Amino acid sequence: MNIEILIGYIGSGLITICLVPQVYTTYKTKTVEGLSISFLILQILSSICYVIYGLYEQTLPIIISNGATILFSIILIMLYCRYQVFKPKSPLLYEENIQKKNIAYLCNPIESFI
Repeated sequence: MNIEILIGYIGSGLITICLVPQVYTTYKTKTVEGLSISFLILQILSSICYVIYGLYEQTLPIIISNGATILFSIILIMLYCRYQVFKPKSPLLYEENIQKKNIAYLCNPIESFI
């Protein structure tokens, strides 16, 4: 095995695990603040192109690393949808806000309407 192929496999392995910390952090914290959907979509599109190129050139490191990138990007988009788009409203928070507004109204009813 020559050095070019070895470097290709090392780079492929590093690219493959590159999104793992982001997936783990997003899952554990259940927050997607700072996560860019446009980045993830562009990442998926570029990785699809690289997979097609890898299939054409029959280059296994390119196929594997970009296939994994597609998978992790899709997982991050699913987590984004789960934690941001379809985030359930907490009834407890809703009740707390109503109580705060009622207290504010009782303390100063004129400022509540302004």
